Amino acid sequence: MSKLIINIAEENFILIPLHHNESRRSFFHKNKIRLFYRSSVLLDFFRGTNFYKAQQGDAKSDGHHFATAFYPGLIGGIFRILPKHKIHGLIEVGSGKGLGIVKFKRAGISRVGGIEIQESLVTICHENLKKVKINADFIYTGDAQNFYAFEGYNTLFIYNSLPCNVLIAFLSNYKNYINQIQSSNENSMENETTANFLIYVNPVYHENVIGLGFEEMNRFFHFPSHETVIVYQYKSDRKSTRLNSS
Repeated sequence: MSKLIINIAEENFILIPLHHNESRRSFFHKNKIRLFYRSSVLLDFFRGTNFYKAQQGDAKSDGHHFATAFYPGLIGGIFRILPKHKIHGLIEVGSGKGLGIVKFKRAGISRVGGIEIQESLVTICHENLKKVKINADFIYTGDAQNFYAFEGYNTLFIYNSLPCNVLIAFLSNYKNYINQIQSSNENSMENETTANFLIYVNPVYHENVIGLGFEEMNRFFHFPSHETVIVYQYKSDRKSTRLNSS
């Protein structure tokens, strides 16, 4: 059986043929990620951005390159667990070409920054943000385990972009910062505290996160990407905070 192939801007758009014994649901299930990704590449093409086109070294799926994408419903599912008014500032770890920054800013998070180790992706990110007229608070270029500028940001977003040792070092830096702030507040008799959160998509190192003192608030399975999303809260070693405290 032949396949339909469309070539636009050097991208091959391949639709898997629908056999007679396959249901429409099965057809959608097998093709949904490819169709979503390819349509997103088309959107990139028409607006002159480069959010989705795969870079060298990206993960492969079924023989084709797929860039990390914010599939429909991901941010909405996060906000059902963690209402966005609780997010005072968000840092995306592994911000890549800036897609996550754009999505969170457009979803109503006013303060969003990114961390990205690959300089080539940071360059693309700045170009993309300029074209869509979105301003990031900052894009830190370097290793996440060397990042310490957490002031004003109470939420971290990670799409499984870190090796285990780097994740542990980075979250330990975050913990130390929170504990210092809590200690300072206690010494100055300030009672107001801010809850601190981690959003972890595809949480490969869940047990390590728990071992660092982060408590799982809730999780959901994001069907379009077939990935688990867990939202954690970090409660200071010195003083517990709750979701409704801020």
